[in-house]
Amino acid sequence: MAEPRAAEGRRLASAALVLCAHGIRGGVGSAADHAERIAGRGLLAEVRACALKGAPGLAEVVAAIGAPELVFMPLLMAEGYTLDAMRTKLRTAAHLSTRATLCRPVGVHPRLADAMTAKALELCAGRAWRPADTAFLMVGHGTERHPDSGGTTLRHAAQIAAQGIFAEVAVSFLDEPPRVPEALKRLRAERCVAIGLFVDAGEHGEEDVPELLAPAGDRAVYAGPIGPDPLVTDLILDQVIASLDDELAA
Repeated sequence: MAEPRAAEGRRLASAALVLCAHGIRGGVGSAADHAERIAGRGLLAEVRACALKGAPGLAEVVAAIGAPELVFMPLLMAEGYTLDAMRTKLRTAAHLSTRATLCRPVGVHPRLADAMTAKALELCAGRAWRPADTAFLMVGHGTERHPDSGGTTLRHAAQIAAQGIFAEVAVSFLDEPPRVPEALKRLRAERCVAIGLFVDAGEHGEEDVPELLAPAGDRAVYAGPIGPDPLVTDLILDQVIASLDDELAA
């Protein structure tokens, strides 16, 4: 995590960070764990988590905050349709504060690829698989309603492929081609480690992906979604610091 400069540190100390999740099973999901870890570092006046579709909701959380400045962090893995809808709600909530900053979603952080690589390598080590003989399959949500949704996944995959660690790197999506079965058929490597580009272990990240990988049997192993990983906590703080730095430089 990048350390905040003096001016950024002062901004952080007087600000409340609101981690804005889409919502999972009526709650905030992994946002609660990230909020707890960030609050424990003592950098911000307050750290809260909210769900756009669940509880506590955005308006409820903002109304309970006493800090004079709000920093909103979208816990999304791509810039796309859902982010557009979230931005509209966040701008409305921002009017309740004298000062508000809207960060870019955590999923566009360039070091997210490193976090996914680390997760895949850990799984390979546990199974005594050589990464050079193993394919890396990134599974994103994707949507044909917004071109940037799949673009984020492709950029992370290209970054991992450029490292030359795995035999091959491929992408697949739930809601646009290439879908998981198609991507699996294209892989040349005998083994495959799959990671979900999802914020939470919800319906998509915990249920849909394993079901789609099941026909491949032992050839494909799912490392789970990257969103709940503690490494992502650092990336959230990086995005917050970068947003404040951009404002101070403007």
